[in-house]
Amino acid sequence: MAIRYRTEGFVLKKENKSEADQLITFYTSDFGKIKILGRAIRKIKSKLRCGIELFSFSRIEFIRGKSYNTLTDAVKVKELQFSQKPEKISAFFKISELLDTLIKGQEKDREIWKLLNKTVEKIDSLGFISLDCDLFYYYFFWNLVSTLGYGIDLYRCSFCQEELAPGRIYFSVSKGLICSSCFQRDKKSKKISSEAVKIIRLFRKNDWETLKKIRIKDCYIKELEAISKSYLESLI
Repeated sequence: MAIRYRTEGFVLKKENKSEADQLITFYTSDFGKIKILGRAIRKIKSKLRCGIELFSFSRIEFIRGKSYNTLTDAVKVKELQFSQKPEKISAFFKISELLDTLIKGQEKDREIWKLLNKTVEKIDSLGFISLDCDLFYYYFFWNLVSTLGYGIDLYRCSFCQEELAPGRIYFSVSKGLICSSCFQRDKKSKKISSEAVKIIRLFRKNDWETLKKIRIKDCYIKELEAISKSYLESLI
C-alpha cells in the first residue's frame, strides 16, 4: 500500500501535461520545493482544482512514484487578500520564479519557509499597501541569497575589509561591495548609491518600521532592480 505524505505549502507554478494533467510546483513546510502531478486535475469535475490555484496556500496529500509524485488531496487553507491586485500578484510571481530558479532539488529548509511566509504576510497586509510592491520582491531576494550562502558583506569592502564610507561605494557581482580605494581592482564594478545600500541593509535587518517611514524614490527602486538582476544572473 502506498504511503500518503501530508504537508502544507504555497503553489508556485503549474505546467500543463498531456490532455488534462498538471505538474504543480509547491514550496512546502516539510519537503521544501517539490513537484507533484495532478492527474486529470484540469477537468471541470476534478475535486482538487480549487486546492491548487496559483499562489494559494494549501494543505496537500501525495504519494511517491517512479516518475512523479501524485497528488491525492488538496485543500485551500487560506485565501490571500492580494489575489485581485495586479501589483501584488506581480511581486509574488517574481518570488515564485526566484524560488524555482535558485532552488534546484527537494530539501526541507525551515529558514526559507519562514522567509516565504513572512514575505507573503507582508504582501498580503493592507497596512503595507503604500509601499512599492517590488520592494517585497527585493526584500525576499536579498534575504534568500543570504540564506542560501550567497550573501554579501553590506558594511565592509570585500577587498580591504575597511568600513564602507557613504557616497563612495561600488558594486561587483563577483565581489560584492567595494570601497573607492579598491574599486579599480574589479574592472566590472559600478558605483552604487548609499541609499540603495541602506535599503538592502534594512531588508537584511527586517526593519519594516523604518521602511514604512522613509520615502523611497523611483530612481533607487530602479537601482535595486538593476543590482538584483545582475547579481541573480551571476548565480544562475
